[in-house]
Amino acid sequence: MKKNLAIIAIALVAILATPFILSVSADTSDISIKWYIPSDISISISYPTGLSDVQFKPASKTFVGQDAESQADGTQAFNVTNTGNVNIDLAGNFTADLPAGITFFNLSTVFATENAWFWVPANDTTPQTIKTALTIGSQQGYYAWSSGTNVANTSYPLTKSFRITSSAS
Repeated sequence: MKKNLAIIAIALVAILATPFILSVSADTSDISIKWYIPSDISISISYPTGLSDVQFKPASKTFVGQDAESQADGTQAFNVTNTGNVNIDLAGNFTADLPAGITFFNLSTVFATENAWFWVPANDTTPQTIKTALTIGSQQGYYAWSSGTNVANTSYPLTKSFRITSSAS
């Protein structure tokens, strides 16, 4: 009899405890995981002309609208590629005054001097925005022209640095 009562008591406890056992649930909570990646505004320059820089080879000391050497419609003087991880803006300027007699330097994204940026002795070191929002991995090509009047051959070749600066868009 005691044995039967014990079995009945165990069964009764199991039956009464079942709702508590079945009602146990997990509590969940989401947390934020954040990555703070620094902006990279890197660029690379390439020369589709096969040259290692932009060159002008006019036939005389006075010239107008001289194409950069080896550029042609579809072959820009140089390309700028966004190798960073954010969209960038590009600005361009000479790091020092144009050589004496050089009266004009022009960049364009199309094979024409219209719709373009230009530098003359009065603004040659002033940065001008030459591209806005160049997307990650994208490339922008530029054609170049130059003009000069009675340009003296003080060194051969006359060389000036043109700086392209990138900044986050």
